Amino acid sequence: MGMEQMQLVIDTWKKLGRSARNVSENFYERLFEQNPALKLAFRFGYEEAAEKLTYMLSFAVINLRRPEETLLPAARRLGRLNAVMGVRAEHYDVAAAPLLGALQNALGPDWTPEVESAWKEFYSLASGALKQGAGIGAESGMTA
Repeated sequence: MGMEQMQLVIDTWKKLGRSARNVSENFYERLFEQNPALKLAFRFGYEEAAEKLTYMLSFAVINLRRPEETLLPAARRLGRLNAVMGVRAEHYDVAAAPLLGALQNALGPDWTPEVESAWKEFYSLASGALKQGAGIGAESGMTA
């Protein structure tokens, strides 16, 4: 992921500000609409999950310029934890489109082809580390 793409991700995440939580909520709405069976994994609702996702995305974006030092090791650790919770490779793959859709919805006219490409690269980087941590391997590509 190039510096220009990193900066686009950072700038657009900052632009969301307090509405970043809405992105997470919209992500889960889209995810469950497209994959209803996944809702069973959220027995207690997804409000807490949306809060955690917002925090994780913020952490990832803040540490994007130092991926090998902070972002990727943290994603690998989270991937190990997620694997224990039953997350499989296809879950990361099907999550891409709902996340990108939620970001597009929130950013409106600021969602350009360049921004979309940057976020796809970011998601590929992060999900690859999550899969690696889970011992899944990143052989399956992004489906968005």
